[in-house]
Amino acid sequence: MLEWHDFVEQLLSEESSFDGISLSFDGTAHSVGVPPIIKASVLILDKMITHQGKFNILVFPERIQSIFIFTLIKLLHNIAEGKIERAYDPEAFKPGEKLKLGNAVVEFVGIEDEKNERRMKIKVADLTISAPIEYFPLFQLTNTQRRLSPYEKYVVEKKKIEGLVSHLTADEKFLKMLADYRTHMDSSIVSMTSVINAKELLSTCKLCGRDIKSILLVGQADYEGNVKNVGAGQLGGVPAVVLASDLYAIAALADQGHPIQSIIIDGSNANILLSQMDALDNLMRLGVPITCVTDIVNSFDLQPFLDRQFNVWRWDETSITDHLYDVNPLSSDRKIKHCAKREVEYLVSDGNEISIAIRKLYFHRGETQTLSVQMLKLFDKLFSLAFVALHETVPFNDDQLIRPKLILDECSSILAGEKNYLASKTYDDYSTIISCLKKVFIKGYPLPKHDALATRLRSEKYKSICIIVPERSDKKHVQEYWQMWCRRQRLITQVYVLYPAEYYPALTTQFSATVVVGWLKRAIMRKILYGFNTQTYTILLYDYEKRWKNYDTKKWNSALDSLQNRKTIERSFATDKLHVSTSRFVPPEPVPADTPKADEFAEIEVVLRENKYRQYVANGGQKAANETAEAIPVNYVGGYLAFYRTGHKVISATNIIMNDADKIDAVLPEQLKMGDFVVVRETAKDLIREMADVILARSGKAGLREMAGKWKEALKIETLFYSDDEIYQHLQGAGCTKGYQAVRGWIHDDDVIAPQSRQDLEHIASATGSGVLKELLDQIYDAAQTVRSAHIQAGKVLSMHLKSRIVEALKECEDIDPFNIWEPIEMQVEGIGTVRILKIIDIGAPVTVDIADTNRLIDEE
Repeated sequence: MLEWHDFVEQLLSEESSFDGISLSFDGTAHSVGVPPIIKASVLILDKMITHQGKFNILVFPERIQSIFIFTLIKLLHNIAEGKIERAYDPEAFKPGEKLKLGNAVVEFVGIEDEKNERRMKIKVADLTISAPIEYFPLFQLTNTQRRLSPYEKYVVEKKKIEGLVSHLTADEKFLKMLADYRTHMDSSIVSMTSVINAKELLSTCKLCGRDIKSILLVGQADYEGNVKNVGAGQLGGVPAVVLASDLYAIAALADQGHPIQSIIIDGSNANILLSQMDALDNLMRLGVPITCVTDIVNSFDLQPFLDRQFNVWRWDETSITDHLYDVNPLSSDRKIKHCAKREVEYLVSDGNEISIAIRKLYFHRGETQTLSVQMLKLFDKLFSLAFVALHETVPFNDDQLIRPKLILDECSSILAGEKNYLASKTYDDYSTIISCLKKVFIKGYPLPKHDALATRLRSEKYKSICIIVPERSDKKHVQEYWQMWCRRQRLITQVYVLYPAEYYPALTTQFSATVVVGWLKRAIMRKILYGFNTQTYTILLYDYEKRWKNYDTKKWNSALDSLQNRKTIERSFATDKLHVSTSRFVPPEPVPADTPKADEFAEIEVVLRENKYRQYVANGGQKAANETAEAIPVNYVGGYLAFYRTGHKVISATNIIMNDADKIDAVLPEQLKMGDFVVVRETAKDLIREMADVILARSGKAGLREMAGKWKEALKIETLFYSDDEIYQHLQGAGCTKGYQAVRGWIHDDDVIAPQSRQDLEHIASATGSGVLKELLDQIYDAAQTVRSAHIQAGKVLSMHLKSRIVEALKECEDIDPFNIWEPIEMQVEGIGTVRILKIIDIGAPVTVDIADTNRLIDEE
C-alpha cells in the first residue's frame, strides 16, 4: 500500500515535457519553475480523463495564478503529447498569401515540380526565390497589411533563426518548436475566463524569458463565434488557446466549426455559470474534455456540474503534501501552504446581556409582520444596536454612547406607546431587550470579546495581526486602541484593521494571523476562512453566535467532503500493481448538537429587509394610484436599492468588465441578472440623456430636445380622451403601418426620441389634428435627428470614460478581479458628476411603488 504522501512524490518525479520550463511575472527577472501542484494536477487530470471520463473539476487553494498557469502548462502538455497536433503544410498555402519569418514579410507564389523535386516559390520586395521545400524555414501565416520585406531583411531573419538552434537547451528547443508552429496548430484549448485578467497575465508572464504571445498564438472569441488575435496584428492560423468570456461564446465558436481540442472553464462565479447550463449541455455533446477549474472559496456551489456527472479533485488540507509548497515566491504557493497548515480557533465567551438581546430578538422575528410600523422601527433599531455590541472589542467612549442612549430612549418611548396592542410576553421580552442593551451601552461595560482578544495577544505575541471588523465599524478607532494596548503591554505586534472587502485582496505575507470580531455573513466568513491569506485564524464568538457558526460550517463541510478525492483515487490512480492509501480522506465531522435546523442569520436579514420595505410603504412610499408604477426591485452591493420601471432601459457595463468590450449596453430591467454591473446615479434622470443634453448645450442647441418632443405632446393630449387601442386605430386610419406595440412605445416610452421616419410624424399630425405639429414638422424631424446623434455620441463618450475608469479601478486593487467586486466603483463624468458602477446581488419580483422612487438609486440605510 503506497501512502498518499509517497504517491505525490512519485507523481512529481515522473518526467514531463514541461519540467525545465520557467515562468516569470510582472517583468521581473526572477523566474520560477512550474509549480509542483500544477504538474501534479496536469498528470492527475490525464488519469481522470482516461479512467473516469472527460468531464472533471479541479479545485485549488488559489484561483488567479493557479488557473492561468494550469491552462498554460496543460496547453504545452497537450501539444507535446500530440493531443493538439502541429499542422505545417506548405502545400496548403495559397498563392498571394502573406507569410512571416521573424520580422520579415514574404508572399507565397506557389509550389511546382522541377527535376523530380517539389520546389516552393516565395516573393520578397525585390525578387522571387525558388528552392526545394525542405530548404525553407517554417513560415507563419499572417494577415498583416505590411509591405513585403527586401531580400536582405529576409536573409537576416533566416540566419538569425538558424543560428539559434545549436545553442538551445532541450526546453528552449521545445519553445522554439512551439514558436515555429505558432500558426500551424490543428486545434485549440478554449478557456472561459475573465478576459481582462487573462490578457493582463499574458502581457506580464514570460516562458523561459520569452513573451508568451511570441511563442503561442492566442485568440479571443466574441458572442458570434468570431476569433480575433489577442495582441498586435491580424489573426492568422488556428490559435493554440482561445479566450472566451462565457459558455455561449464557446458554443458559438463550436457552431462556426472552430476545431476545439478541450475546454477549460473558470468556475469561480456560480451565479453566472448557473444561467449558462444550457450552453454547457450543448458543449458536452461535442465529446471533447471539459475541465472546470476554481478555488476552494468558490467551490461550494458546484452542484450543477455534479448533477452532470463531473468528477472532482480537490487540493485541500487532506491532499496537499509538503512537496507542493515552499518552492517559489508566488502568492499561490503561500496560499497552498496556508491551506495545508490552516488553524482556525473559535474563542467562545459568555455574551451575557448581548446574547440575551439577540436571542429574544430572533425569537420575535416572525411576529414583526403583524405589528405596527412603530414596532418595525423599534425592531430594526434594537437589532442594529445588538449587532454593534456583538462585534465590538473596544470599550465604548463617551462620544460613542450618545447615539445609542438616544435610540434606546426612543425605543422605550415607542414600546410604552404600543404596550396596549402587544401580548404580555412580547412586551416583557422587548422590555428585557432594551434593559440589556442599556446595560451594555454604558461607560465601563466589560466586553468579553475584549478580554478574549487581549489574552490571545499576550499569549501569542504575534509580529502582526489583522483584525476584521464589519462595514460601518470605526476601524480607525479600533486600530488605534489595540495598537496602543500592545505598546502598553510591551508587545511588538503591528495591528491592522480592515473591512472584509479590504481583506480579501490583502497580501499573503502581510499578517501573522487574522482575527475576526464575530460571526459575519456566511459569504463573508467563507471568503475570509477559505481565502488563505494567513495560516492562523481566531474567531471571537459569543455563545449565541456559535449557533450561526455551526450551521454554516455544517454546510461547508458537506460541500467540501474529501470523500470525493477518495473516489477519484480508487477509480483513477489504483491499478493491479499499485494501491494508494486513502486513509487521510475521511468523512466530515458530525454535526454539533446545538446546530440550528434553519439559517438564522439569513432569516434575520430577510426580516430586516422586509421591514425596510414595509416601512417604506407605510411612510408614504405608495400614495395615490396615479402616483404609483410597477417596478422591479434590484439590490446592489454596498447596501443600495433601486426600483426600475418596466420599459426603462438601464446602462450595463457588464460586457466592458467581463469581456473587455468597447461599449456599454442599454438593457431592460427584466434582462438583468445577478452578477451584472450597472451604471447608476442617485437622481432619476437618465445618464446618457443628461450627457447628451450637455453635448447639445455646448454646441448651442440646448432647446432642440423640447422641439424634438413636440410630437409626443400631441399624443399625450390624445391619451386624455382616447385609449391606446383607439389612438392606434386613428393612426392606422391616417395611413400609419407601424404595429400596435410600436405605437404604445411612442405613447409611453420616455426613451423614444422620435419615430424613425418623417412620414410617421406626418401620420401622427394627421391623426391628432395637431396644427403645431403640422406647422413645425420639418423642424421637429431635424431636431430629433440632432438629439438622436447627441445620444449616440454620449453613449460613446460614456463608454470611453467607463472603460478607462474600470481598468484603473481594477489595477488599483491588485488581486481583485471582476468576479469578486463587492464595493461600488465610483467615477467622475465631466459635466455629470459622480456615478457608480454597482454589482447586482439580488433581483426581486415586480412591485408597485411610488413613481418618484423609481429609476434612481436608494441607499437602504
